[in-house]
Amino acid sequence: MYGVRASAECFLAVGCVLALMLLATPAPAQTPRDGPKEGWAATVAPINPPPPATPPAAAPPAPSIASGFEVSGTTSRSRVLLELTGAPSVSVFRLSNPWRVVADVSNAELVRPIGPVGNDGGLITGLRAGLFAPGKLRVVIDTTGPMSIESSRIIAATASTPSRLEIIIVPGSGSGSRASEIAAAAQSLPVDAAGSGDAPKARDARTKPVVIIDPGHGGIDPGARGEVGVEKDIVLAVSSEVRRALLATRRFDVVMTRTSDVFIPLDQRVQISRQHNADLFLSIHADSLDSKTLAKTVRGATVYTLSDKASDARAQAMADKENASDLLAGLPMRAGEEDEHVRDILVDLMRRESANLSADFRNLLVGEMRPRLAMARDPFRSAPFRVLRQPGSPAVLIELGYISNASDEKLMLTQAWQRTVAASITTAIEAYFTRRSSAVR
Repeated sequence: MYGVRASAECFLAVGCVLALMLLATPAPAQTPRDGPKEGWAATVAPINPPPPATPPAAAPPAPSIASGFEVSGTTSRSRVLLELTGAPSVSVFRLSNPWRVVADVSNAELVRPIGPVGNDGGLITGLRAGLFAPGKLRVVIDTTGPMSIESSRIIAATASTPSRLEIIIVPGSGSGSRASEIAAAAQSLPVDAAGSGDAPKARDARTKPVVIIDPGHGGIDPGARGEVGVEKDIVLAVSSEVRRALLATRRFDVVMTRTSDVFIPLDQRVQISRQHNADLFLSIHADSLDSKTLAKTVRGATVYTLSDKASDARAQAMADKENASDLLAGLPMRAGEEDEHVRDILVDLMRRESANLSADFRNLLVGEMRPRLAMARDPFRSAPFRVLRQPGSPAVLIELGYISNASDEKLMLTQAWQRTVAASITTAIEAYFTRRSSAVR
């Protein structure tokens, strides 16, 4: 009996071992219905396969840094050296009337401003640089007269010197195709922008008036300089405060022609206004005087409207300076462009209608600014500003004060003053459109 029980227990133990061995052995791979094939092994795909790995996006190249300029030469041959990191793409061309050499450097930044050109510049009388468009650094070289570009190249860095852009200029005959100059410059124009607001709507398809705020200058065009501040920075700060104050009323759609330190051509500023069917256009600037004697005493804000003939010599000088913004930034002036625009009969009739509206708003604005801000002796002025040539909407140009006057400049640099200006402008705009709504009824 014991032997039988022992045999049964042994048999049971062996069976358990065999079962455990079977459980530990992986199941055989399935084979095709027509039988196994030599070297064939099946793989079962998961029901939800993981997505293929996406390679990480390549990081954008680091911008080249322009950190220093050197100008040297004689009246027979002059050279400009621009220190750069890396080896960016560079386009160099010349422009006439006035004579300039323009260099556009892609994906580059300027880390410190350029100082004045000394007496050893030879053919070079002036030099300026700044952003011409996002990611594009522009260098404009003023010359004594007709010249040619002998060479332009990137000099590779050495153990003791950084890489440099070298431009060599020699006297030229002044001959050349005006059309080719314009074509070369056109390739470098900033991409057309619709401003910093929503997509434009037709006037009959919107419920809020559209106000365009145009901070003057920007990028390569600094505008007027004070002892501390620069016009392009001050007017951008004030414009941003005006935008904030207008949006807080919830009564207006607001578009700014620029929201950063970048250059916008004059015609593109007008185009932005037209694209958005502006109901009001405000260009914001800061005035200056070259005379050190007058700069100490002349101060206060001025508001300009458009006219073919300036209200006085000072107004004409201001218009000439502001209209030269494109030239300073290295853009060509197309001959006859302004005359052709003014002669257009339809445009002239439309401009007459908007001129009355511009004058109405100017009166309201000066009335709001007088109790709060220092105003010029005669704040009502007019001049042929290119940026105000907008037949479809009233437009004014505001000179906030004289950055050449120490008292005005000190105020302009404070946020409290900037907000006071914004409040005055906002109140005037609200009053203007309230009056317009009442007149329509």
